[in-house]
Amino acid sequence: MTIAALLCVPVLWVAVFRPIWDVDIFWHIVAGRWIWEHAALPTTDVFSAADPTRPWYTFQWLYEVVVYFLDDLGGLLLIRLVSSLLVISAFVVFFRRLRTYIGPTELVLFLMSLLVVLYSDRIRVRPHIVNFLFMAIFLPLFLQPRRHNQPIRTLITRVAILVGLWANLHAGGALMFLVTLLAVPIGEIGSYMVRNKPGANREAPRIKETCLLWFVVAAVAAIMPHFVTGNVQAITMLEASRPLIDEWMSPWGYIDRFLELSDRGKTVYSLLLTGIAPYCAFLSVTVTALVLLVRRGVAGVVSLAHPTEWLFALGTSLIAMSSARFAWWSILSFAVVVRVITHPPLSRSVRIAALVGTLVLSGVAWQRYFTSMAGSFASTLDTMHHDIDEPRFPTTAADFLETAAFSGDIWCLPNWGGYLLWRLHPQVRVLSDGRGNFDQTVGEELLLVYEQRFRSDAYDAVSSAYARFTNIDAIVIQPPGFGNISPPSLWKTVLKTRREEIYYRIRPENQANIDRAEKLLEEIGRRHSGRQ
Repeated sequence: MTIAALLCVPVLWVAVFRPIWDVDIFWHIVAGRWIWEHAALPTTDVFSAADPTRPWYTFQWLYEVVVYFLDDLGGLLLIRLVSSLLVISAFVVFFRRLRTYIGPTELVLFLMSLLVVLYSDRIRVRPHIVNFLFMAIFLPLFLQPRRHNQPIRTLITRVAILVGLWANLHAGGALMFLVTLLAVPIGEIGSYMVRNKPGANREAPRIKETCLLWFVVAAVAAIMPHFVTGNVQAITMLEASRPLIDEWMSPWGYIDRFLELSDRGKTVYSLLLTGIAPYCAFLSVTVTALVLLVRRGVAGVVSLAHPTEWLFALGTSLIAMSSARFAWWSILSFAVVVRVITHPPLSRSVRIAALVGTLVLSGVAWQRYFTSMAGSFASTLDTMHHDIDEPRFPTTAADFLETAAFSGDIWCLPNWGGYLLWRLHPQVRVLSDGRGNFDQTVGEELLLVYEQRFRSDAYDAVSSAYARFTNIDAIVIQPPGFGNISPPSLWKTVLKTRREEIYYRIRPENQANIDRAEKLLEEIGRRHSGRQ
């Protein structure tokens, strides 16, 4: 069984090592370059055309510097390779951890196949993949917490060093780990209270040790650059950017998407599983605990799993329900429940059921990674040599702006801002990108353009949204920019293709950009005429 699991790694590699389709890696690279060149961390939004004075504290600064160097050394290909290795390593570590914790390989394969499905939407070239790996590494702290036999000083030192590193690679993930880590000291306190009988005082040192572990690790994370300020900012700006970022929707939103796509004849079962898994995880934990409580009492519940494990299972299910991007945390809850309700050696029927479930989930994963994303496994193989999924990005617009030596501020939706920065910064700033660092008013106008620009009756509202920022020199947008109507006299149409449109603002301060664009268009026209 273990050998069979390892044989799946090459197939998983094909799924993971796909062209970059996520929009965020590009602004991360630019941020890393800025940090390296200035030998400092930014405190204001140096990339924003909306408000350059708006506070911005990047809490992934070390990741950004690393990907900047990787891009400089080997381009996007090297970044893809390193990211894929991190994801595959995390899956391998998860398999080993669950194998140690649960035991029977059939059950582990079932949970791992579900994990592959639930994590499918998170396999992106972005810093959050380090959260996946670090969480796998730290699982023994939560699952059977009494099994580790390291001296407490050694344990605290190792955890603190790794969390200190984590806090600089992705402070948001490190913060969630610290919240989850509270299950360890609180679980020890619960264990002490349940077992408050002669000899229970021997557990008091465990309470002190685990409290010390949490406070030391939290202190180390807190002193890392931008850990506190970056997390506070990320939480506060989420209100404005949430409507524009699908991954922040609730898991229930994925159920709605599944139904919507099914109505259009495209059934993607991974969306359904991602939507229901967090709620199933919460129900499985609470129902299992309540049934055991009624049948065996508190002591019986604790005898089957340490209070830390129960708290960890409940906490991770709540996190999974908070957002679709955390749906994969359901696996951590399911792992505890599976261990509690199964007792090796497994019966033949349980083994068969687990294997059948694994096969079904493998089919769902295959559909998600290969059929729905690329059309087929062969198509996925054919696209592996591409660094980016070009139709998702304004490659032609960026080529034109770069050749025309454009310099100024660009109005664009968040999905294109990062790529434009990567191609054109420091000559340009953008109104929005994947960071979502804008106020609610800007967020509402971006959403208006995103949803209404196709409609002729929304022409005035869309035009006003474009014109609100008087410093904007160009619009780069997916067509139609103005509802298939000519733009107002304020704007000059510079480029229109099937996938991209560019408009320059007509004003004296922007005349140099207009002149260079017109000259380039004349050259393109002459070359085209010469070929004919």
